[in-house]
Amino acid sequence: MLESLEQELQEFEKKQYKFSAEINSNKENIKVAKKTMDQIKINIADDKNALVLKEKELDKVGGLFQKLKEMDQKDTEALLKAQEKYQKISAGLLESEDGKNATLEQQLINAKQSITQAQTELKQCEMTLNHNRQQLNKKQKDMHSTENEYKKYNMDLEKKEKELKNLENELQKLNYKDGYSEDLKNQRNTLMAEIRPLREKVDQFESRYSQTRFEYRNPESNFNAKSVKGIVCKLINLKDKSAAYALEVAAGGKLYNVIVDTEVTSKKLLQYGQLQQRVTIIPLNRVSGKFMDQQTIALAEKLVGKENVQPALTLLDFPNEITPAITWIFGQIFVCKNMETAKKIAFHERIMKKCVTLEGDLFDPAGTLSGGAPAKSGSILLKLEELKEIQNELNKKEYLLKDVETALSNVAQTAEKYAVLKQKYDLLTYEIDMIRQSLQQTSYHKIKEEVDSLNATIKELTQRITAAKNLEKDSTKRAKDIEIQLKDAVNVRDKQLKEAENQLNVLKKKAEQSRKEWQNREQESETLELEIKELKKTIESGNEQLLQAEEKSNLFEQKGETLQQELEETKDKVKELQNSIKEQKNIINQQNKDIQGLITRKEDIIKQNKELELDIKKLNHEINDIKKCAADCKHKVLELTRKYEWIEQEKAYFGKEGI
Repeated sequence: MLESLEQELQEFEKKQYKFSAEINSNKENIKVAKKTMDQIKINIADDKNALVLKEKELDKVGGLFQKLKEMDQKDTEALLKAQEKYQKISAGLLESEDGKNATLEQQLINAKQSITQAQTELKQCEMTLNHNRQQLNKKQKDMHSTENEYKKYNMDLEKKEKELKNLENELQKLNYKDGYSEDLKNQRNTLMAEIRPLREKVDQFESRYSQTRFEYRNPESNFNAKSVKGIVCKLINLKDKSAAYALEVAAGGKLYNVIVDTEVTSKKLLQYGQLQQRVTIIPLNRVSGKFMDQQTIALAEKLVGKENVQPALTLLDFPNEITPAITWIFGQIFVCKNMETAKKIAFHERIMKKCVTLEGDLFDPAGTLSGGAPAKSGSILLKLEELKEIQNELNKKEYLLKDVETALSNVAQTAEKYAVLKQKYDLLTYEIDMIRQSLQQTSYHKIKEEVDSLNATIKELTQRITAAKNLEKDSTKRAKDIEIQLKDAVNVRDKQLKEAENQLNVLKKKAEQSRKEWQNREQESETLELEIKELKKTIESGNEQLLQAEEKSNLFEQKGETLQQELEETKDKVKELQNSIKEQKNIINQQNKDIQGLITRKEDIIKQNKELELDIKKLNHEINDIKKCAADCKHKVLELTRKYEWIEQEKAYFGKEGI
């Protein structure tokens, strides 16, 4: 066995050296990958800076280029218009004041037509205006005669609207939303319906597990309920549900003890609390549990592995204020994975602590063991975890219900006042609507609408008359000017043609200059765009390279973690094998010592055996001598008996005193 262990150790030592070498090589690979990543990042940053500069330059050049291009387009359009204008003037279509081209004769005809249209519009508008003014005077008189009825309704309306405004102010001051009370009642009904099944579940649980319920009456007035902390099982929370049964066994009956602040509170509860069942009370000021020391924990973890043993306290959450009681109950207990682990720890000479397995087997260093099949009903702590969720939900709902009922109580009076005011408001609104309908049906209201319509029409007609007069005036002036131009038509045409030709030449030069400047900037813009495109490709390629380098680095790091883990496992295995070999050698040495002792003892026994054999021979020789002597004596007695008859007769008295 030792030889096989040594061979296995050699194999694992080779693995250890191999993993160490691979880890060192992998570290170098990571360094190279990170160096490559850093260089790629620098290159990308440089390219990005260059890209920003080029884009700024392109914006500058591009802006100027776009401006030149727009200017060229405008100049080209202006040139086309100037060419068109020149062609029309050449064809005898002279430019008029409105910018349109036509012959002077046609312009004169258009001007006279405008005069005629303006005069016709003016006459029609004046006739309609006079008629409407007559109608307006008549309607105003009619409106005056029906004013009293309208005033009466209007005063009533103003009064009601003022009352409505006052009611609105009063409603706003109440700060109450319509339907709020009904919403609260609906919320209350919903919460009560949700609370009922939750409360039933809690009651069913507590009736089934009566030991988890602690009920008492206040032993005195002004009793501080916070001094009673509660039952242990309800004050602790499980960090690991798989350890529930172990913790339940570890606590035993203490799981159902009641924690209070002082022994004074416990006496009051026992004497005057009218308790319904027997309970054990733990006063916090009278218990002082101890945390397990770290050396003991470290030794236990070293013996069986950290994953196989945990102090019971580390598996629980609980309020700080009850720490003395919880440490008193759980502070010196280990929870172990299995019986073998628990046995090793419980009876180790440097530990000697109670251990409980996950299955509920209890090992006490005092020598007692307990276990067997777990309770059929399951772990009470797990059931309590479920109950706590229900209880939390119940507490939340009850808290909301309390808030809703408080809000209902507070808002009841306001809601009643709001309902009264709202009824008045609705009634007043209805009355105002009816008054407005009555107003609209009065003669005054109808006539007033007609008067307003007539005033609007008169205003429009006045504006149209003004516009027609201005058109007549402008058209008359234009006709006179055209008649003068007709007398000198040739000169007018030549003058406009010359002006158009000059304008055309100027615009031609301007358009040519704009196109030349635009084309010069176009090549510069295209070069910058090409450079920007190449920089973007380079940055994109750099990002891809960086991503690949990061992936490669991550792979190396993952590989390093795997190798490190394998190395640690190998080191642990090497250490374990070294310890095993050491233990095996110690066993062999001990066995050698035992064998040597046995050999020595064997030699002593052989020597002793020989001596005893000699003693046996001596004793056998002595026995034979005694037997021979006895036979001689017997023969001699027979001879004496034959020779002397009185010996047989007196034999019965031989050896007796006084005869």
